[in-house]
Amino acid sequence: KSEAQRRFFNSEKGKEVAHAIYISSKTKEKLSDVVRRLGWSRISVTSFAENILAHHLELFRDEINRLHRQKNTKDIL
Repeated sequence: KSEAQRRFFNSEKGKEVAHAIYISSKTKEKLSDVVRRLGWSRISVTSFAENILAHHLELFRDEINRLHRQKNTKDIL
């Protein structure tokens, strides 16, 4: 599982249409530090953040949908 996670987080996603999401300087510095210290020079901090967010949404999909269903009739994810 660790190797699969490393490959997931250390992968450059396809060139999709992107939109800005603002994060604090402190968070960006932490992400940049992780990428640099792990030697992942082939991916950008933006791609790393995209991978983290995609993983988070997948991991918590059921919980997000459960919370959404409390107020709505259809799943959000």
